[in-house]
Amino acid sequence: MELLIVTGVYTMIGRITTALALAPDTVNPESARNWPHDLYGFPEPDHR
Repeated sequence: MELLIVTGVYTMIGRITTALALAPDTVNPESARNWPHDLYGFPEPDHR
């Protein structure tokens, strides 16, 4: 039972930190679309 509680707490923390990390990008739709590149350090896609 304790394991379930601990797992739930860690899941909540993970979701909150993910939401906070992505929140500033959602203001700009262009950067929101590219957030995986920002997150993992991939080169930006070329939008020509």
